[in-house]
Amino acid sequence: MKTKVYIIILYFIPFVLFGQDEVVKYFDNGNIKYIGQFADDKPYGVFKYYYYDGKLKSSVEYFNNGHSASCWHYHRNGNISAIGLYSDQKKDSTWIYYNNKGNIVLEETYTNGIIDGKVINYYKNGNKLQIENYVAGQKHGVCKKFYLTGEVKVICEHSNDNLHGVYTRYYKNGQIDTQGSYINGLRRGFWEYFDLNGGLLGKREYDKFGYEK
Repeated sequence: MKTKVYIIILYFIPFVLFGQDEVVKYFDNGNIKYIGQFADDKPYGVFKYYYYDGKLKSSVEYFNNGHSASCWHYHRNGNISAIGLYSDQKKDSTWIYYNNKGNIVLEETYTNGIIDGKVINYYKNGNKLQIENYVAGQKHGVCKKFYLTGEVKVICEHSNDNLHGVYTRYYKNGQIDTQGSYINGLRRGFWEYFDLNGGLLGKREYDKFGYEK
């Protein structure tokens, strides 16, 4: 039976056939590398992938006639490293990533294999580090950055992957530290700088090339 390879997890490597539709590949130490099933040349059910020492590496469950797959990836210590969905071999919807201690570190949103939507980074303590918005693989819209303790640090905007619009940086107490504007990634116009109590410390003006006047 000729089989097609769905999703790069199969590594394009040869396999051993058991029965009509079960496939098993082994490491050179005799441990199973992966095991799964095909029907009409399409994967179905659960495929499992293992580390060299036999620990579970990934579990991939196919559905929608083999076109979609829910994925669970694992660290060597057994904690989940990533959860997500493939659609026609491309990442789709929300993917969530974890460190080996089980703490979330990143969330990404995909459409047809391209980042499209919110991307959220996290500190080790679980608080959000940064929230960005993407459209068709490029940063677009409002971006927020946070201090380790949760206070807003920066609010800015992107357009076509460039800083574009008002940029505001805050002290931990909520007072504005710095405020100005970007045009296509370059500082433009007047930028203002403040102390912890909101008092104006100074201003700087930038020309259309991003140089200080």
